[in-house]
Amino acid sequence: MFIELFGTNFHIVELPFLVFLVFTSLGILCLKGTSFKVTNSFYIKMISLFLALYLTSIFFSITNAFNYSLVFKAFIKWVEIFAIIWLVFIAIDSLRHYKFVYIVLIIACFSIPMYTLIEILVTERSFLDFRIFSGFDSAFAFALLIPFYKNKKILLLAGFCGLAILLSLSRGAYLAFILVVFYMIFKYPQLRIKILSATVLVLFVMIGIESTRDYLFGRWEVFFSSYYVSNFERTLLISLALQTFIHNPITGVGSLNFGEYISQTGLAKDLLATNLDTIGPHNVFLQIAAEEGLFGLVSFSLLFIFIVKALKNTSHYSPIQNQYLIGLKNFFLVFLIILLFGFISTAFRFYLAIAMGLLLASFKDMS
Repeated sequence: MFIELFGTNFHIVELPFLVFLVFTSLGILCLKGTSFKVTNSFYIKMISLFLALYLTSIFFSITNAFNYSLVFKAFIKWVEIFAIIWLVFIAIDSLRHYKFVYIVLIIACFSIPMYTLIEILVTERSFLDFRIFSGFDSAFAFALLIPFYKNKKILLLAGFCGLAILLSLSRGAYLAFILVVFYMIFKYPQLRIKILSATVLVLFVMIGIESTRDYLFGRWEVFFSSYYVSNFERTLLISLALQTFIHNPITGVGSLNFGEYISQTGLAKDLLATNLDTIGPHNVFLQIAAEEGLFGLVSFSLLFIFIVKALKNTSHYSPIQNQYLIGLKNFFLVFLIILLFGFISTAFRFYLAIAMGLLLASFKDMS
């Protein structure tokens, strides 16, 4: 579900949507001018400011970089994110447009597990192939869909996403799913019976799977084992990221240069992984500290602090229907797990750009 142009991967929805945003935004600017009525400008300004500062930190991280081209690549990708955020903000000038962009975000996330399902149906791949579904893409789709649980068709799609999360064998996706479910129960107490019924159904599905092969429980036994290769590697990478940060605490070793740095300095000698091009410590804050230093870490942390504050206040200032705002909060709950236990991939950056654009547009006066 990705296409490669000039050595960079793009989500299949990304380029068509970007073209749509450019033409729509230009049309709105020509017809309505460059001023916008907002219900609260503070969060819009703060989020834009700290995103711009984070972009600046990426630029200055070139100071100690081994590979300048990787820094340039990261800078261009985050400039694209900044552009998509503001294009979404401009393009949304009505509730109808808001709903349309929200649906585009669902389609982008849902297309990944759906493509896997099509592969299973038309090829010899099996549902029980190892980690066949992408856990976080499925978790994003579930988070955006579940607030509309009263619609049976949407609930069915959300249920498929839940199954995809289960079969992804991703600890992070499991945790994200649990957080979203608990948040939904908090917002909608009437969901408790449905959640209990779904839990019983999932248990029967798991028992059925285990009766045919040791698929789930065998994997879970090693999830938290210190001897499991993945856990050993992650622990070591955290240590390497801290060492990298201590060596270059102000501007870091260069965006996307973590793997290059530990390879060139010999720090990677104990790692079992051979491909260091995209390796990271599986914690976005640690990776930013290592690659962009304190400048990047502070600006990025403040960016997400203001995103959280803005999410908390959308219901007070936004004309958008509550289900969409809850879906947006669910989305950022999933993204929080990625920040703590994963990395921001090409697809996740694209999703983040749309979601942040929707968040800023939530403060527009669309009356």
